[in-house]
Amino acid sequence: MTVTARREYPDARMADQVARAIATDHPPQVRAERIGSTLELRWSGPTAASVRATADDLFACIRAAEQTLRTVRRR
Repeated sequence: MTVTARREYPDARMADQVARAIATDHPPQVRAERIGSTLELRWSGPTAASVRATADDLFACIRAAEQTLRTVRRR
């Protein structure tokens, strides 16, 4: 099973920063690519449960990266 998710950002810089922030955390089966101001993620797993677990982990890391970037940008 393979899943693709896309997340739009206000600009390419933020999309790139989020991609770099999560790069060290995601497993090898996850591919992250920045296309303009969009971050595209693609991952696969043998079961729906494993794909879901990867999604949960990825989205938690993305939320943390986004919150950190928003805090830094406000300062």
